[in-house]
Amino acid sequence: MQFYVTMKDIKLTENQEITKEIKPLRAILIGDDDDLHSYGPVLRRLSVGLLDDVADLSILSLGDSNLLKFVPSPPVRLIIEHKEPYQVKAVVNERDRHITISRPSLNILEYIWPHRRINRIAETLQAYKPTLLHALSGKHAKFVRRLSKHLNIPYVISVLACNNKNLAVSQRRCGQILPCFSSLTRQIRQARPNIANRVHHLTIGTHVNENPCCFNHDDKLPHLFCSTRLEHKYGLSTLLYAMAKLTENEHKFHLTISGHGPAESELRKLSSTLKLNNIVHFIEPLEDIIADNDAYKLFLQTVDIFIQPWTSQVWRPELTEAMAVGNAVVVAQGTDNDLTQNNKAALTFNPNDSNSLAGQLELLLTDHDHARQLARQCQDHVRKHFLASQMISCLTKAYRQAVDMEI
Repeated sequence: MQFYVTMKDIKLTENQEITKEIKPLRAILIGDDDDLHSYGPVLRRLSVGLLDDVADLSILSLGDSNLLKFVPSPPVRLIIEHKEPYQVKAVVNERDRHITISRPSLNILEYIWPHRRINRIAETLQAYKPTLLHALSGKHAKFVRRLSKHLNIPYVISVLACNNKNLAVSQRRCGQILPCFSSLTRQIRQARPNIANRVHHLTIGTHVNENPCCFNHDDKLPHLFCSTRLEHKYGLSTLLYAMAKLTENEHKFHLTISGHGPAESELRKLSSTLKLNNIVHFIEPLEDIIADNDAYKLFLQTVDIFIQPWTSQVWRPELTEAMAVGNAVVVAQGTDNDLTQNNKAALTFNPNDSNSLAGQLELLLTDHDHARQLARQCQDHVRKHFLASQMISCLTKAYRQAVDMEI
């Protein structure tokens, strides 16, 4: 049997390809207060960058984080699930693009039947005809899976922590899984070989200053900075004992610790016991006292040395920004991220070892030229691998691939 293909058939095939429907990108980013803190000032760059390629962009906030003030709204639509039980219907101020989804008075029913909450939120989202959902962290995998099923649209998931390698995702509607660490990307691919081709490393990007800011002013005391929740597991006692050792060696400096938490009172007492009251200053979390992400960077530009005194396997926006502005960086060994791992630009110390930490800080305090050189290397590393433009380009590609899936 012979088959003949005519020019008419070829033209028809070409026309079909040309007229293939291009689905619009109308995306909804989903996260809670912890997620928004994990992105920090990156949240603004993320939303601003996406506006060039996404026809309609909303953020569904499962909380009321102060970091929402970083988001330009309008044009980004802010949809906030109210924490307090009021009326069920959404309160809409579309002129300002602010929408509040209130909880029902009998909130316990939604814990028993989670689909009630999904239905309530989906009812509001349907009005904006979304074509894609983006969970900003892996802990919302189950929530966004159910919501995408109700709305019958695909979704993508960003993964920010190494404890989310086993994700409950829908093979039908989950278009992309986007870990922020290369090691985490490998772990998830190994754990989920059936969807390994949908797992792609997405670095979280920033903008890099031209020159390092550390030790640019010899007439001021060195400024050391640490930003974390005030809990003992974050190595803050080790940090304070290291500060005491530096003062014993007659080094002059001041340390700012930004954060709040249950150990604040004990840490203040320890600081007083070590006679560090005039050296160590506790302040509120940066996002609570800074109006926008430009001010966030301006504050870090006053810092000479950025310290992360615990081993972290979670994305930390402060570390990225500190490297981008040109702080000299000291982190605990074992920290799993692509910023400092195998990167000679950042100094490391043995966790829970105040002598090790004090030794690395003393090296920077006594050799400012060396500290500035390390800071330049940090900036070069961020400039090469962690630019905001790269993040937006990769994320837009992931969105397009997810929306074009057949579900």
